[in-house]
Formats: sequence, C-alpha cells, structure tokens
Amino acid sequence: MAESGITKELKQKLLESTVERLAYVSWFLSGALTIFGFSSFPLLQSYDQNLTLFANVWPRVLFNSLPLVVLALFMKKGKALSSAHKIVIWTVSVCLIFDAAAMVHVWPLALQGSGELLLHVHGTNVVFFAVILIGLAPSVSRAIASYLILGALAWTPLFTVAVLAGNPAVANTIIGDTLFLTLCASFFGVAVGKVHGRLASYEANKELQAKKFLGPLLSRAIYDNKSALFARVRRKGYIISIDIRDSTELQKELREDWLSFRQEYFSMVARVVAKHNGFIQKTVGDCHVINFGVMDESPDLSDIPGIATDEARAEERRLEAVGLAAFSCLEETFKSFQEIAREHFPDRAIRLGGGIDKGIVEKGIQGDENTLLELDVNGDPVNCSNRLQEYSKALQKTFYSDSSLLVISPFAADHLGSLAEFRRVETVSSPIRNYPLIRWVLVREFQSKNFAGSASEKVELLAA
Repeated sequence: MAESGITKELKQKLLESTVERLAYVSWFLSGALTIFGFSSFPLLQSYDQNLTLFANVWPRVLFNSLPLVVLALFMKKGKALSSAHKIVIWTVSVCLIFDAAAMVHVWPLALQGSGELLLHVHGTNVVFFAVILIGLAPSVSRAIASYLILGALAWTPLFTVAVLAGNPAVANTIIGDTLFLTLCASFFGVAVGKVHGRLASYEANKELQAKKFLGPLLSRAIYDNKSALFARVRRKGYIISIDIRDSTELQKELREDWLSFRQEYFSMVARVVAKHNGFIQKTVGDCHVINFGVMDESPDLSDIPGIATDEARAEERRLEAVGLAAFSCLEETFKSFQEIAREHFPDRAIRLGGGIDKGIVEKGIQGDENTLLELDVNGDPVNCSNRLQEYSKALQKTFYSDSSLLVISPFAADHLGSLAEFRRVETVSSPIRNYPLIRWVLVREFQSKNFAGSASEKVELLAA
C-alpha cells in the first residue's frame, strides 16, 4: 500500500513539475517568436520585396506570441483539468502555433518556388522542436503520445511543404536533419526526465517519512509551501481529550502485554482521527488531545460587502459538519477501543475516559525558531475538555464500573441530534474542577460487552 501510494504521488509530482516547466517554456517561446518576427524580416524581404516589417511582426504577435502567453497562464493557473490533460493540450497547442508561425510568409513563399527558404529557417525549426521535447522531458510511456502528436500536427505539415516545394535536396535535408536532431533531443529530454524522476522520488520519500511523524497537515504545509496553515488565527472548533483509565497501574501489572495493546490502540486512534478529518494535537502518556475544525483552511472574506450574514450561516454549517465528524470519531474510537481491549485482555475491564468541548481557540506557532517550533492550539476549550475527561472518573460510581465514559460540555452538545443514548448529569453538587459555572453535562456510556455489570451494581444504579 505504501509503495503504491508513493508511486501514485510520485507520478503526480512529476506531472505537476512538467506542467510548471512547460509554462516557462511557453513564455520563452512567446518571446522568441516575437523576436523572430524582427530577425527574419531581412531574409523574408529578400524573397518578397513588398513585405513590410509590420506585416511580418503583427501576425506573429497575434497568432503566435499571444496564444503562447495564454497557454502559459493556462498551465500556471488552470485548475479545471488534470496535469496529464494539460500536458496533452499544451503539446497540441504548441504544434498548431508552430504551423501558424510557418504560415506567416515562410511556407507560402516556399510553395511559390522558393524552397531553399526552408533551409534558412531550418535551424530555428530544429531549436523549436528541441525546446519542446526537452521541456516535455517525457517518460518512455508518454514519449510515444508526444511523438504521435508532433508527427501528426507539426512534422507531417513541415515535411509535406518541403516535398511540395519541388527541391528534393532541400526536402531530404529538412526531413533527415529534423528526425536526427529530434532523436538527439529526445534522448536528452528523456535523460532530463529521469533526473527529474530521481529528484522527485527523493523528495516524495522524504515527504512520506516526514508525514509519518508530522502528519499530513504539517507535511503539506512544509513541502507544498502552504504557509497559511501556520498563520496565527482564532476560530471555533471542537477539542477532545481521551485517556485510558488506571493506565499506570495496568502498565506495571501487565508489562509487555500492555505495551502491545497500547501500540495497537495508538495506531487505531491515528487511523480513526485521520478518517474523520481531525488532527491529533499531542499525546501525553496515554492521553490524546484532538481537535476538529481548527486546522481547516478558510479564505478571508471580511472585505466583501454584506458578507457578514452569509459568513455567519456558513460558519454555523461548518461547525455542524465538524461536530458530526467529531462525535462520529469519538463513537468509533470508543467502540474500537473496547474491541481491542477484549482481544488483548478478555478477563479485564479496560476503560477509556473522554471529554469534549467547543469554543474559540487560537492556533499558531510556538517555540523558538532556532531550537524547536510547534504548531499548537490554546484556549479555554483545551483546558475544559481535559477537565471533563478527568470528571469522567468522578462519574464512574454512577455508571457500571467496567464502562468507558464520554463527558460532553453544554457548549458542544448543540449539534448532537438525538439524545437517547446520553444521560444528563447535574454537576452543582459535585462541580467540575476549575469550571464550577458548568451546571450540567451529557454523558455517553460505552459498556464493555465482557462485563454486563453485577446484579448488585444494577440495583445500586437503579436506586441512584
């Protein structure tokens, strides 16, 4: 899977690199053909005394240089098509632009009996094709498609004009030199492509290794120059804290078995959080701090008149979607935790405690740039979610002793929908540490299937 993923990613990077390179080639050819309009004038005027400089330049600017400028902008900024499709469009377009350039006086004069004129512009043509092939730097698989396009749209018209011009020596020279020099340029282009491939492979492997430690968001910010992800911003989001109950004692008792369980648990949390587009902020011991909706990229629309109302509605919809993702992640995490615990410790009740809060947090870079930098999230919801996670310990006596508990703040409960699986617990008599103003919470109980609870527990809970 990893090899397949990196191969796919590598191919995409190579295609994107080719697209970027062809944009620069387009700019180069645009300038070159404009200059050719001036530099070719004395030669063409020697074959056509009535030709003026303006008549030689303006068609090349209009039909060659400007289309190449548009093509360069399309390659640089076009988002609708894939990189592979853009490369094909570029190759076809450049061939047609070559035909248009040749039709400005050169081919018409050659067909009127001045076939030797083709030899004078032959060097320019060869350089044109060489630049195209080196710019494409095609892999072996893409080279065939490139040659077919060039052959059909550029070489066939050129060779046809050379033959119809009526001078066999000129035609043989044009055809032979073009094919030979194109072959040389092709080998050079393939060599350039291989160098790009090795560099891209190195970068892709380096990014893949970094992604394992940094996560997809940070690695994308660093390797794809998404500096906006590092910007210090304040926004609403959901913060989750989850921790394994009594993990210190369990680790001392179970030793190697516990380490194996813990490794599988951490792997599961990473997969589930990524699946639901969350972000693991940090781990401390067996505790995870996870955020949803904080790391999202969002454009600044504040300068658009009348946007405030629409932006508020969009923010509410965003939080609703983010909340759904956060609670789906929690449900899958708690249930998967129980399955893993049953597999490793079928005769033990291993419990998970969690807390979730919603509110405004600040995301930004912390630390020293010369030693260590960290993309962190700070704010009251971070502290509150941790206190709610701790509070699940105090609530354990009112639930089955083998149950895992998720405690939800009132601020995070507005997008829950059905509350059938949640119990409202008043906190006035037993306040949450540092948060006495929170008068109630919602609690979701995930009861272990290994332990249905003793009969005495059921009686005590019903009495409570």
